[in-house]
Amino acid sequence: MWISKGVEVIVMDSVEKLEKLSGAKVFDLHRQNIDHITVPSTRGPEFGVLRRIDDVFDCWFASGSMPYAYIHYPFENVELFEKKIPGLFVAEGLDQTRGWFYTLMVLSIALLGAPAFRNLICSGLVLAEDGKKMSKRLKNYPSPMKSLMTTGLPYVSKRMEFLVLSKMSFSHGIMHIGSLFRMQKDLSVKVLPHLFLIF
Repeated sequence: MWISKGVEVIVMDSVEKLEKLSGAKVFDLHRQNIDHITVPSTRGPEFGVLRRIDDVFDCWFASGSMPYAYIHYPFENVELFEKKIPGLFVAEGLDQTRGWFYTLMVLSIALLGAPAFRNLICSGLVLAEDGKKMSKRLKNYPSPMKSLMTTGLPYVSKRMEFLVLSKMSFSHGIMHIGSLFRMQKDLSVKVLPHLFLIF
């Protein structure tokens, strides 16, 4: 979004529009490559130029726009979009409920009056020794490279396999995890071949 010191606001909905209005060639939309680009006021040179706002819009909004953005809907591919929405399923971790899943659903309901997906496959979280979620921010996880360098890949692989199959590792027990694996196997046999045909 480009604004002037007055009340003029221009929303750039394409690279072509930005290039046309600014006269600049745009190769990359990251901030450091477009922040310097100005757009002359449509009201005349005496009104100065419009500059890009500093604020970054919520990244989850962009992620939630995925069903539309990846095929450039509504500007093109309308029939393709109408055949593919709602999606068959979304698969992600539990931590995505407040981010991606939420914005997918909110945007789809607001724009289309329908859900963004039919089914949701949601995995749990891996916990650190202190019982908190393993997190890049907290750095409460063992270094994968250190583990690989000191013990080797075969040991790490076997250890992970043991932990996954260990009943102690899951609050819902091994039957729950077995059901999840069966469901994933069914998906891989019944759904994934069709996905390859689509793309």
